[in-house]
Amino acid sequence: MDNRDTKEQRKYERFSFREDVLIDGTNMCSSMDICEGGLYISVIQNFEKNSIINITIPFKGEKLSVHAKVRNCQPGIGVGIMFVDLHDEQKVMIKELIASITNKSRLTRPVKNSVLSDRLRNRPDDTTKPETSSVSQTFFRGLQAFP
Repeated sequence: MDNRDTKEQRKYERFSFREDVLIDGTNMCSSMDICEGGLYISVIQNFEKNSIINITIPFKGEKLSVHAKVRNCQPGIGVGIMFVDLHDEQKVMIKELIASITNKSRLTRPVKNSVLSDRLRNRPDDTTKPETSSVSQTFFRGLQAFP
């Protein structure tokens, strides 16, 4: 069996995107993820595969409306759609939306403990272990008290 048959092949990287979107101007649903090629939307409604729907996506206080083709439908769970017939301006807006998502995720990553990082950078060799703080020692002693 060819591995390409079992592997998920995608043209674009997907990003988590939890926003309310409007389908065909009447059905409000929640998107789950987005890529330059389409969206996955959590929706109970059943959609016929290959049908064309209109999607309205909020972005920067505006509404981006695009046509999309239903690629797959999981009744009661969601629908995967592919953007179709995008104008250049729509493509740019989708790319900007994705860029804003990736910039937010970079800003919200946890910051490393700078004291520990400084100690690790200034170690004389790889065998030296950083000192454990008294707070950490107390925490670990407390954990040992639980069976």
